This record gives sequence, structure tokens and C-alpha cells, in this order.
Amino acid sequence: MARTADDVLSRWWETVAGMCETLEQAGERSDIDLPSFKSQVLGIMLEAIKSGALQLADEPASSLQARARAVADRIAAYQRASVDVRLHLIRLSEDWKCSACGKNVVAAATLTRKTPPAAELVCKACSARTPLTTRGAERLQELFGALPAGWNPALHGFVTR
Repeated sequence: MARTADDVLSRWWETVAGMCETLEQAGERSDIDLPSFKSQVLGIMLEAIKSGALQLADEPASSLQARARAVADRIAAYQRASVDVRLHLIRLSEDWKCSACGKNVVAAATLTRKTPPAAELVCKACSARTPLTTRGAERLQELFGALPAGWNPALHGFVTR
């Protein structure tokens, strides 16, 4: 158990130290959207913590099993509740093409229905809005279908119409 815990903590410290250094460097640059970048860094750090917690939770000799599982479950719940569509545009648009110009590069997503979620993707080339494909709609449901009825699309990265 001690070796696993030491390994997990060592990886956590390395991740946090590296992310802090990255944030410091980003703060010195004017061409970086720092609030968005900080959000991405938080996501990376939470994923690293969750991964290590799951490793500890699966370690039979660990006295930290229950606490590690609780931490991993709490991070997973936070990740589900705070999913941002902008981080999933490529996945949502894999087989999508703009109905107006035929391009396949997405600038944003607009929610057309909250329950069950339905969306249109905004073309980066011409700004036209085209509904998701069947596969994209399935992915949207996977990402946003479990959110509570009163969820706020703007907080999850959707642009308003």
C-alpha cells in the first residue's frame, strides 16, 4: 500500500507543480485567454487527482480505499455537472457538415431544446447553424442528458441564439 500511495502522491505533486509553472508562464503572455486556460488547467488537475484516487480505491491493502473512492466519486460528479460543450465540439461534429457552405469546422454550439438536449452547431466559415447529426445528438445526450431540468446552457458553453 505504501508504495502505491507514494506513487500516487508523487504524480499528484508533479502534476500540480507543472500546472502551476504553466499558469505562471501563461500569465506573462497577452495572447492567452487566462480565465479559459485556468479552467482547462483545473480540469487537468482534477482528472489527475481522480485517476490517482481510483488507483488508491482499487488497492486492497490501502487504508485510504473509502476516502479515495469518495474523492473520485465527488470529482466525477463535479465533472458531469460542469461539462462545457466547447471542450467537446470536435467530438460532437465528427460527421457534421454545414448545410449552407459544406464546411466542417465548428465555431460554437447553440442549444435548441433543454430536455432532452438538442443543439445546432455554428459554422466557423459562414456562421450558419446546422443541427447535429444522429451520432452528434447521441453524444450530446451522453454529455448533457443527466443534468437537472433547470440547468443553465450559457454556464455550459452554449451560445445564445
